[in-house]
Amino acid sequence: METNNKGLSILIPSYREAENLRVILPRINKVADGLGVAFEVLVIDTVEPMDDTKEVCRINNTRYINRRGGNRYGDAVRTGIEDTLSPYVIFMDADGSHTPEFIPQLFAARTDADVVIASRYVAGGETDNAKHLVLMSLIVNWIYSFVLNLPCKDVSNSFKLYRATDLKQLHLQCQNFDIVEEILFKLRRANPKLRIRELAYTFKKRMFGETKRNLFLFMLTYIWTLVRLRLSVIDIKEHQKAFSRFAVVGALGFVVNLAVFTVVYMFLEQHIVAAIIAFSVAVTQNFFLNRGWSFSHRATSRGLPIAFVTYVLVNLLGLLVNLVILEVLIANFGVIPFIAQTVGVGAGMFANYFGAHLFVFTPHTEVKKG
Repeated sequence: METNNKGLSILIPSYREAENLRVILPRINKVADGLGVAFEVLVIDTVEPMDDTKEVCRINNTRYINRRGGNRYGDAVRTGIEDTLSPYVIFMDADGSHTPEFIPQLFAARTDADVVIASRYVAGGETDNAKHLVLMSLIVNWIYSFVLNLPCKDVSNSFKLYRATDLKQLHLQCQNFDIVEEILFKLRRANPKLRIRELAYTFKKRMFGETKRNLFLFMLTYIWTLVRLRLSVIDIKEHQKAFSRFAVVGALGFVVNLAVFTVVYMFLEQHIVAAIIAFSVAVTQNFFLNRGWSFSHRATSRGLPIAFVTYVLVNLLGLLVNLVILEVLIANFGVIPFIAQTVGVGAGMFANYFGAHLFVFTPHTEVKKG
């Protein structure tokens, strides 16, 4: 698709956001007028109109299109990328959480980086969201940047500036909000020297209406996307075999944990002490089994004591991920404990596996990409 003489396209996925658009579109136009370049504001609405978004766009001289492929957030992002005509693209939310007055700062940094992020988590950045949501966001962002080797602190905020030519070369598959992480990951895979700059930003609360994010679905898709993206850059057959063995070792460790806990508790009648001893025995057993079986193909020059301490730290991180997800799902969203624990254990297990793969059983000849 040919580009026109516009300097910037501001893309806004929208799903029944007319009330918010009435407020932010005039502000966006006012700010963009002061950039000194031609621009377009593009609202990507649902497949069939669900409110008067189209009329709001007409009043505010905003380009209105309907998303193609479905009503999911990923469909809106893909449609916007396909239809943009400008060399630079800024994505922002329609709910008012992304302040239009920050657009000039993103645009001014376009020559210094390939991707510019309005970041909540660099020095000076903030968010107005509730504490439990902030905690979950921090965990998601840390895990994604850690597992996918992304050199930034705020991976998930969609308020970013890109080069349109970079976006148009991507094959994007995610259907939900995880497409934001998919974009950044695939940009860096295509260009290992991708320049990313984060600018301190204060994330605002939604102005009107309710969030379209289903937290439970959000967590499941993020876990699946994390695994899928990570596996896309490694030997899948190798990881299928290693992860299968890792899961068997984990199941055996669970049995050993329960057995040791039961025996120690019978003698001491101290459940905390019993739990600590059981955890220590199970982790020690799992370390040697994973070293000699699950990851036997990844001979490492790392000394045994250092490898063991690193393995314990990775397991503690996995436990933390499990406990945080468990608490948030039960305390804040009323998920029944069994389902919450299932999600937490699954997330913790993946964190343990990739932590072991990346930091414990890593061949000395392997060089981290990027």
